[in-house]
Amino acid sequence: MKKSPEKIISELETIANLMDSHFSIGKFTFGIDGLIGLLPGIGDTLGGLISVYIVLRGYQAGVSKTKVSKMLLLVWLDALFGSVPVLGDVFDFLFKVNKRNLATIKKELRVS
Repeated sequence: MKKSPEKIISELETIANLMDSHFSIGKFTFGIDGLIGLLPGIGDTLGGLISVYIVLRGYQAGVSKTKVSKMLLLVWLDALFGSVPVLGDVFDFLFKVNKRNLATIKKELRVS
């Protein structure tokens, strides 16, 4: 049974929020992506795999190949810059690739 775009969006919102903005300190929000990125080697890989999953689910819901390519580029940039010691960890906390890609998916599928 195929899930509707709305159900997929709901699933992806949960994942993106957990990854990018689940926690807050004052006005600063962050998610587990920034925290797991602190783990040398495996952290950025795990975060990247979860980000790719979000893009894959967007594709399955009907996002165009052009948008999927752009979203994968953002995931690649996040993984590349996130792998730089110290500065990459700061980047992981600020870039929020999953929220960006979720916004693209919602816009592409015209779901609010």
